[in-house]
Amino acid sequence: MGQLHHMDRAAATCRICLAGCLWVAVRAIPACTVSKHAGEGTWRTQCRHNLKQIALALANYHDVNGCYPPAYIPDAEGRPMHSWRVLLLPYLEFYGEYKEYRFDEPWNSPDNLEISRSVASRANPYRSPDQRKPWMETNYMMIVGPGTICEGAHSMRVEDVCDDPATTLVIAEVFGTGVHWTEPKDLDVATMSFWVNDPRPDAIRSGHRRRDHINAMGAHVLLADFFYSGTFVVRLLSEDTDPDVVRAMTTIDGGESVPEDVFSSEGQSTLFGR
Repeated sequence: MGQLHHMDRAAATCRICLAGCLWVAVRAIPACTVSKHAGEGTWRTQCRHNLKQIALALANYHDVNGCYPPAYIPDAEGRPMHSWRVLLLPYLEFYGEYKEYRFDEPWNSPDNLEISRSVASRANPYRSPDQRKPWMETNYMMIVGPGTICEGAHSMRVEDVCDDPATTLVIAEVFGTGVHWTEPKDLDVATMSFWVNDPRPDAIRSGHRRRDHINAMGAHVLLADFFYSGTFVVRLLSEDTDPDVVRAMTTIDGGESVPEDVFSSEGQSTLFGR
C-alpha cells in the first residue's frame, strides 16, 4: 500500500532507523529556548526549525515508502480518519507513540487522545512557539485538494510535481485554527483564503507578533524544492503577495509563472539535509 501503517512494523524498523540518520543531524541543531518574553526573531527561528524537522521527516518517509504521506487515511466510508501528521511520528522520533496509536479507532478516541497528549507534552514540532494555548493545536498544515501536492487519501511521489518546485507550496504556517494536531484537517484550496495573514483560521497566517500588531512581513512556508535539491529551504511568503499568485503556488502542474519577489530574504532558512 506504500504507507507505513499498512506495513509490518517490525520489518520496517531497520529502514526507518536508516532513514533517521539524517534526522539526528537536525536534532543536533540546538533548539531555541522560548520564554514568554522571547522576541519575534526567536519565535521565527524556532518556527523555521520546526518546518525543517517536518521536511526531513517527509523526505525520510518517501525514502522508506516510495511516496509522500497522504493528507489523511480514510475510514471504510472514505471519510478522513487520521492525519499525515500521525504518519510522520516515527520519523520525528516518536516511535513509542506511533506504535501505540490505534489506526482502527478515530483520531479523537480516548486512546488516541491520550497518545496525542503525550506527543504534545514533549518537543512537539507541529506547534509553533508563539501558540501558547490551546497547546494541542497544530500550527502547520499541508496544502490539499485537487491539483495540489496532496489530493486527500492519494499519495504523491516526487516525480508528480511538474511546476517549479521552488515556488510550489507543500506546508504552511497557520495560526488560530482550532485544529487538533492529530485531526485530519488541512488547508483545502476549495475553501481556504489566499490572502497571506488573513485573520480567517483557514489561511496561511503567522502568529509571530510585534509589540502591538501581527507580523506584517508574512508567514513561513515549506516549498517542494527540498524534494529535489537535497536542501531544505523554509521561506517567508510576503503578506503583500497577490491572492491569485498564492493560488497558483498551490498547484503542482498548473504551469503558472510565480515572481521571485513573493519571498522575503530575511525569512529564508536553509539546511543541507540529504
